Amino acid sequence: MHRKNLLLLFVLIVLIGVFVYPQLTGGSGSNTAEAVDVSAVTAAPQQYLGQLTISGAVGALYAEEGVIVMVDEGGCCNIPILVPLSQEQQNLLSEAIEMDVNVLYSGALPQIGDFIEATGTWTFENGIYDLEIETVARNGEVIISRVN
Repeated sequence: MHRKNLLLLFVLIVLIGVFVYPQLTGGSGSNTAEAVDVSAVTAAPQQYLGQLTISGAVGALYAEEGVIVMVDEGGCCNIPILVPLSQEQQNLLSEAIEMDVNVLYSGALPQIGDFIEATGTWTFENGIYDLEIETVARNGEVIISRVN
């Protein structure tokens, strides 16, 4: 009887370790975050607040403003990400969206159709969801990174 209780306790501890611990720590124990598709984020944006990597294709590109529009595979959902590469682009974006855009990036913009992963912090402020970008990668290589 005592052995049976110990075995049951052992199984319970293993199950907690396998299923509960990753939920509490926000990951599966690896240092690389699993990328989430654009459609998943747009379907339930409140579930993804915090650090996040979003994967999708470049559906539109506004090079003058420093804006990349990520789309899902079906093209039905999109997330615009702001990556101003110059002070002029910061000013244009600040005027267009009536918010202070005070971050600059370095790198090269992708092409329409490229598959990219954007990593940053997904926030909700003043009724708007936004991805504050740290890096944008194409084929595993960082092409855009935050300067300040």
